Amino acid sequence: MKFQQSLQQLLTDLSHFPWRDTAITLRQRFREDHMGLTASSLTFTTSIALVPFFTVALAIFTAFPMFSQLQGAVQVWLVNSLIPDNISRQVLGYLTQFAKQANNLGVVGLGVLLGTAIALILTIDRTLNGIWRVKRPRPLAQRVLIYWAAITLGPLVLGASLAVTSYVISASRGMVGAMPGGLRIVLDLLQFFLLAGGMAALYRYVPNTYVRWAHAWVGGLFVASGIELAKKVLTLYLSNVPTYSLVYG
Repeated sequence: MKFQQSLQQLLTDLSHFPWRDTAITLRQRFREDHMGLTASSLTFTTSIALVPFFTVALAIFTAFPMFSQLQGAVQVWLVNSLIPDNISRQVLGYLTQFAKQANNLGVVGLGVLLGTAIALILTIDRTLNGIWRVKRPRPLAQRVLIYWAAITLGPLVLGASLAVTSYVISASRGMVGAMPGGLRIVLDLLQFFLLAGGMAALYRYVPNTYVRWAHAWVGGLFVASGIELAKKVLTLYLSNVPTYSLVYG
């Protein structure tokens, strides 16, 4: 009975929600904040700094051999979450190579690599604070300290959780043989919500203002859905256009 009342209340709220006014407001904010230009700028910065960022994060595992299993779990999750299966093996190999080569860099090289990674994070920080119209961002030293902790501790926490999940999956495979279809769906959903949760945390904690968890999760789910759609489109492109294989092998 309570479920029916809750469902009826939800439908009533949705029917009375000002969808048209909300769409108009979103369109105005999109134009006022120059979101098209902002997205293009952030995409360009990300394309330059993403590899150094991942290299610095994964080099943390390389520096401590005891975390090698966690490094593998993080690399596999990153590849499976962000890119199609068609090129996942090549990208995974490159990430492993970059992480190993980071140990051979000198102090200057590591400084440049770290500076590029922090520049990406500061760009994201400035962009999100601009979208939320934050007038007083955090002090620079505080931002660098927080995001440096995110670069170093974030991969370790993520790797630990993924390693535990992989262990449970391996144990269940040994008990039941082949992976059932239901378990495959559960793993896909886990990967999806892990990505959505990471994006929700980004929206919740990066802006120097109060953001409701519900709103942050809406944004996280939207971004995760967009990434999944982009992966499908890229897979379709790579399977139908042979140019990629001819150029890159």
